[in-house]
Amino acid sequence: MKLQTVGLMILVVLLALVGAGCGAMAFEQEGANMNETTQGGELAGSSWTLTAFGDGTAVAEQPSTLSFDAEGTRVGGKGGVNRYNGAVTISGQAISFGPAASTRMAGPPDLMAQEDTFFRALSDVAAYQIDGDQLTLADADGNALLIFART
Repeated sequence: MKLQTVGLMILVVLLALVGAGCGAMAFEQEGANMNETTQGGELAGSSWTLTAFGDGTAVAEQPSTLSFDAEGTRVGGKGGVNRYNGAVTISGQAISFGPAASTRMAGPPDLMAQEDTFFRALSDVAAYQIDGDQLTLADADGNALLIFART
């Protein structure tokens, strides 16, 4: 009888420890998710369609797109012809895009030119500003490079 009681007590203690560990793990994960969401700020979970290049270059009929994941740490979209995705770092109004992976399809010359200009501009982005439903990505000197509308 004593052996059964001791065994039962050990089982209860082990279950309590496992339950406490799972609860702590869930709390840590929630905290991590909160920090990641804060990191992406107002861009986290948003999607945008290119409406203009900062130099006035016209946008083709199939505009480039930019979507931020829920944590604001990854981006993806369509450059014009090809799909892309990559890392993004956001701190306050500062933003930088890491190298992007993309598909390698060929397309009409105007869309390929737009895509090339889009990807080159993304690599020069240093800051962002949101004004209503408009997102402007600018270089380190504050010059607008890409202008988007919220989708």
